[in-house]
Amino acid sequence: MVFILRNESDIHRFALDWFSDYEDEDIVMKNVKRWIVQAVMRNVEEINLQIRQGHPAAFQIPHQLLNCKSLTKLELQVNFGERCTDVILPKSIDLPRLKVMWVHGVAISNEELSKKLFSSCPVLEKLELYHCDIPNLTVNSLTLKNFVYKRFHSSLPNVIKLTAPNLKDLWCRSSVTQHYSLENCPLLSSVIFELIVLKERVFGENAEAYCYCPSEEEKVYAKHLVNFLRANYMVKVMGLSSGFLESNLADVGNNWEAGFSSPGMLSHLKYVNFDEVGGSDAELKLLSFLLKHAKDLRRIFLSFRASIGSPDGVRQMKLFRDKVRALPAASSSVKVKCRFNLGNR
Repeated sequence: MVFILRNESDIHRFALDWFSDYEDEDIVMKNVKRWIVQAVMRNVEEINLQIRQGHPAAFQIPHQLLNCKSLTKLELQVNFGERCTDVILPKSIDLPRLKVMWVHGVAISNEELSKKLFSSCPVLEKLELYHCDIPNLTVNSLTLKNFVYKRFHSSLPNVIKLTAPNLKDLWCRSSVTQHYSLENCPLLSSVIFELIVLKERVFGENAEAYCYCPSEEEKVYAKHLVNFLRANYMVKVMGLSSGFLESNLADVGNNWEAGFSSPGMLSHLKYVNFDEVGGSDAELKLLSFLLKHAKDLRRIFLSFRASIGSPDGVRQMKLFRDKVRALPAASSSVKVKCRFNLGNR
């Protein structure tokens, strides 16, 4: 009735936060769809929908919403927590002005429709996906500049393929078995890449949890590390997750470094931050590789894990720091800085 009694002027932003835990679920969702349609009829520019259901159920997105010619920003959450809600997409999708899409808790089983959802946004600049199950996620966009993907635990085999030649910022957080194809994203300025071990809840998010991975997952983890570095050799700012340097590089073969023969390898890299450093040989080897190839590197920041907070541990980490500083470097201005849990630097 608010929409009916309101004048016909356009709506800039429509926000709906609905927690549904009623037996008459169908009636509630029917009203929600009616409100969405009324907002679309008034040329809404931004829509924020948080439909936090008390139990997982399929949600059919009104075709009017995904064919809204005026929409520039869409935020959609149809569940909460780690459980995803099945979303049914319309066959027709056309969002000619949409620049920002934020989606949380969505499961899209139809691969063709999920691909169509992103390809039907010709001016999309920012895409953020949180706790979504979208098998073989494919994003092909000439305008995409910022991509965020966070999914801690998923039993679905999944491949994320990005074809975004103008992508600038990438932030991915997922399990070690997640595969990324980023070969068509050569101009990245900032990357945050976090691989999370499957037993994170038991052992916490730290490098030590990597030790509990099955041997096959260790190999996958190491291969993803190498593939990630190959795909992002032009990056300027790189952030890697806890335990990233715990990979056994032997799992990807002794000639792993030879695979990084691209001209200008890491030539734009300026800053590298590593958390939860433990002082292993694998860490030293990878840092040696970065120093050797990053000609414009300005700073490497090492944050040592809490388990080495004892005086002996700090002495070992200072020795490791000295080894890193003694490594040959292509950049004459690079500085290695460290943070110890006892407050020493």
